[in-house]
Formats: sequence, structure tokens, C-alpha cells
Amino acid sequence: MYTYSIEFDENIVINRNLVIKKINEVLDDKRGWERLGYRFRYVIRKSDAEFKIKIVNEEKIVKICKFSGLSCADMTRKIIYINVKRWRRGSKGSKLTLDNYRTYLINHEMGHLLGRGHNKCGKGDTKVPVMVQQTLGIGDCKPNPWPLYWE
Repeated sequence: MYTYSIEFDENIVINRNLVIKKINEVLDDKRGWERLGYRFRYVIRKSDAEFKIKIVNEEKIVKICKFSGLSCADMTRKIIYINVKRWRRGSKGSKLTLDNYRTYLINHEMGHLLGRGHNKCGKGDTKVPVMVQQTLGIGDCKPNPWPLYWE
């Protein structure tokens, strides 16, 4: 069982309860990493968390992740940095609805903390693995927000 906390940059105006609810739902979903043997529990106290999920602005993404427009995971510090701009807008290149994009974003970055690297899209007209950088586009593949290929 992995424990995690959720934090927000001070200057971000967002419905924090809805963000927390979405993250918790994705990490508790039977279609997610749990299907591969991982379990997660949200904790309020940061000191009780094995890893953190931080909702941050673009400037912090550039500073921490060394690029703009994406989110990232720091495997050494065990922190997922979610770009609030992507959380709000999603990505047209991913071909996902905003809600499914958020699901993908959580699952993709969690995959990094679980030791998984990036994948490539297989043959056209197949579902893309969640560890593909779907934000940048998926070509002829079908979008997929989950670690395994159902929904």
C-alpha cells in the first residue's frame, strides 16, 4: 500500500476538493494500477505520505521539470508535478475528453513513480499504452487513460 498526499501551489485558484476527489477516484479505480497489484491511500498529513502529488503552475514546471507544457514525476524525491494549465485544458493531441485526459495524466505520472518509462504507440487503430506521452499526440492510435486496455 502506497500512501500519498496532495498539495497545491499557493497562487493557484482551483476547486481543490474536486481535484482531490478526481485523483483519489483514479488511484482507487479497479481499471487502474490496482489491477497490476498496486494499492494507494490518500493521507492528509504530508509527513505520513510516501509520495506527493503537487498541482503547480507553468513556471514551476519549467524550473523543476526543465520543460514547459507538460507534467512530470521526480522519482528521486517521489513527487508528481501536475501542470495546472494541462489540468484545466487537457490536450487536443491526446484525443481524450478533459475528464479522461486528467485520468491519463494521473496514471501516466504515477507510472513513472512506479518505475515505468515511456512507451511508443503500436500499430494504428490500437489503444495507446498509458506510458506514451499522449499530451504530445497519439498519431493513428486510439486514446487510452488506463494502465491496461479496457474501458
